[in-house]
Amino acid sequence: MAAPTRWGSFLSQAVAGVEARLDTILADNDDSTSQPKETRPTVPASPVKQSPGPSRAASTTRTNDRLQERLARALAAKSAGQMADSAARSSVSTQGSPRQSIDAPSRNSIDGVDRASPTVKESMRETPSPRGSQDVVRRSQDSGSLDSSTKEVSTNGEREVQKPAEGVNGARNSADLQPSITPPPKSMPTMAIPTSTREADPQLALDGANNEGRTVQADKALQETQLQHQEEIHSYVERIDALEAKLQFLAREATDSARKAALAAPAGSVEKKLAEKDQQIAQLMEEGKNLANTEQKHRAILKKLRAKAAEDEKALNTLQTAKDKSDKELETLRVRAHRADELEKTHEDLQKRLDQTQRELNTLRPEVRSKDSTIAELRSQLQKATEQADAMTAKVNEKAREQDKKRIADLEDEVAALKVEKNLVADRAKAQAADLREKAERANERVRALELELKAEMQVMEGKLEAMRMRAEEASSGVAGDSQAKLLRQVETLQTQYSIASENWQGIEATLLARITGLERERDEALQRESEMRRKAREAAVRAKRHEEELEEAKTKIPNIQEDVKSYQSQLDTLKKRAEEAEAALAAAKADFEKQKQAWEAEKEERRLLRQPAERPRSWLEDLPGSSFLKTESRPASPQLVAPQRTFSTDFLGIQSLTGKARKVSAPSSNSDAGGGGGAGRGRRRISRPGRRVPLQPASPGGGGSSSLFSPPVSVFSPASETPPSHPLDREVQRGEDAFEGGDVMSSPPQQYSSQGGLLQDMVSVSTVAAGPSVQLVERMSAAIRRLESEKVAAREELARISKQRDDARAEIVALMREVEGSKAAVKQLAVLEAEVAEVRERYETTLELLGEKSELVEELKADVEDVKAMYRDLVERTIR
Repeated sequence: MAAPTRWGSFLSQAVAGVEARLDTILADNDDSTSQPKETRPTVPASPVKQSPGPSRAASTTRTNDRLQERLARALAAKSAGQMADSAARSSVSTQGSPRQSIDAPSRNSIDGVDRASPTVKESMRETPSPRGSQDVVRRSQDSGSLDSSTKEVSTNGEREVQKPAEGVNGARNSADLQPSITPPPKSMPTMAIPTSTREADPQLALDGANNEGRTVQADKALQETQLQHQEEIHSYVERIDALEAKLQFLAREATDSARKAALAAPAGSVEKKLAEKDQQIAQLMEEGKNLANTEQKHRAILKKLRAKAAEDEKALNTLQTAKDKSDKELETLRVRAHRADELEKTHEDLQKRLDQTQRELNTLRPEVRSKDSTIAELRSQLQKATEQADAMTAKVNEKAREQDKKRIADLEDEVAALKVEKNLVADRAKAQAADLREKAERANERVRALELELKAEMQVMEGKLEAMRMRAEEASSGVAGDSQAKLLRQVETLQTQYSIASENWQGIEATLLARITGLERERDEALQRESEMRRKAREAAVRAKRHEEELEEAKTKIPNIQEDVKSYQSQLDTLKKRAEEAEAALAAAKADFEKQKQAWEAEKEERRLLRQPAERPRSWLEDLPGSSFLKTESRPASPQLVAPQRTFSTDFLGIQSLTGKARKVSAPSSNSDAGGGGGAGRGRRRISRPGRRVPLQPASPGGGGSSSLFSPPVSVFSPASETPPSHPLDREVQRGEDAFEGGDVMSSPPQQYSSQGGLLQDMVSVSTVAAGPSVQLVERMSAAIRRLESEKVAAREELARISKQRDDARAEIVALMREVEGSKAAVKQLAVLEAEVAEVRERYETTLELLGEKSELVEELKADVEDVKAMYRDLVERTIR
């Protein structure tokens, strides 16, 4: 017990000494902040020793968190006192690089390993973040990285002396050491003063040079004081490390001694508990050390991540500048592209593209028709299957419901009848039992009264008999005639008494016989009621058996219904699979269409490259947006084209812009000469003739009039366009309206163009019709897919409804089973009632047996009375003789 307490007191004294040392350091720092502002070389040096020394002891135990709070408050108080001193220096020293005051706040919490920096000039320009004081306190927990940090600080200081322009790293290092020194917000405008304005004013340059000389001298003095403070800090750190090592050694010894004391102490004693507590304290200290190491690792990781974030930000800035530059170049290239005169060649390429897409559409139409027919068939089959499933389920549910309702009504009637019968039988049995009990009690009372009366009469008769014997003996011994007269009178009195007694007995016998007949009648009624109850019980058992058979039949029908539901589900699954197959076929058709389109575009590109090998590359035009620039400026007049009145717009065709490849083809004509242009014009005229000879196919019924989309460009570029153009264009307008009547698109109002440039724009807008039918085809396919999906959802809902009906049927069956169980309980209760009736019957039989015994006793008494009468007769006869 003595050893743990001694070590505990020693540890508490050591911690108290460290706390006292930290309090003296904080007091010194507070005294240093209270110095006047005129001594500028020594004012910034005091914050140098504020962070490493005090924060070093904060990681030894968790109980010293209050020291960190006090340190943070002290740092916040110092930062408020030094803001005015740092304003003048920050306005002069930040003119070198505008990025220093911007990077310093962002890097304030990044460089956590660099503990101190000799560049106090950069530290004066630092702006601390709200996490400055916390980072100083937390970074002081790294005891092993202080030596390396001092080396890095010294190297950074030499680099700062040699290269004043590279002051950003020094500022970042000093930000970790002095996060409390903040420049005023007014120093930000002075940071971004351009160099040209300073060079233009020689007086300002002289003032800047003088200020720089003064700042260099002040920096040297500050560096010297800072080195002294660093040495003091290192000495403090070494002392704290020694104390920490001692504390760890003492903690290990305390744990060992506590473990030994715990082992040596008896179980449950106070010494053992204290030893275990000391051991737990030592383990907590070890755990704190481990947590400090993990925190150091995490801070290093955070430093790397922040550095990476800064690099990413720089790369993003460079990419942004490159993007701005490329946007400017793109604008210039667009302006140049607006001046290109290659519209006719674009028309020829688009005419070829139109013919190719027309052929592709003609090949894809039968496939689309077949797919539409398969989708319609699948839809009809799905609808028929759903209707059949609905009808079957409705029939099955209706039949089951009707049968269940009938069964429920029958069961309810039977249960009600059984309940009423049971109540009636119980009431009757109770009433009969009560009557029988009352009657038996009355009979017992009467029999007892008769017995008492008969006994009294027998006693009287015996007394009289004795008297008669005595008198007979006296008479026999010679008594006179008066005695005979007395005997005669006594005989007469005896005869009268006997006659009275015989009448009384006859009345009693009559009443007993009447009671016996009544009891026999009641017995017969009870037997009749018992037979009725048995008959009703048999009928109830038969009904319960019939209900059980019906329930079994319902249970046997349930699997059939479930099989029907499963068959319907399998049919729905097959229909869903077929719908999915149709969707997959539709997706495959789309993929084939895309592949053919890509192959056609690749072939067109190869032909263009073969036809124009000497053209310069213009890959930048592929990244340009739509061909809106082709519609903004007028084009030079073409000798082959006349500006007709445009009475329709092709915006409803679904083509909003030219593709990048068409623009690529239209670009090179700007560099060609006049002769080449003439050749190109002749080539264009030669290419345009076959287009007039080959007529377009009419719209098929299944295609929905999509072939009429491509007729306007042919009519526009034919030689007939030199004639008055109103009639052909009106015909084309009518055909376009007929083709797209009832759709979602609308034709624009007529527009009057007075220049040939407007006509060329019309040609471009009409020639871009190639992608319209393919878009419509994709829309129709997507609409069909959506319809199939909606039908699939409807089928799922129907399946959910069928399953719900199945659950309802199951619930009804469960209710019927419960009712059957109730009927079974009624049958059981009926059996109980039968047992009660049997018990009442047994009681009745016992009462009858008792009555028979009483009647036997009465018969015996009658026989005795007859014997007594015979004796009286004999005596009378003897006396008379």
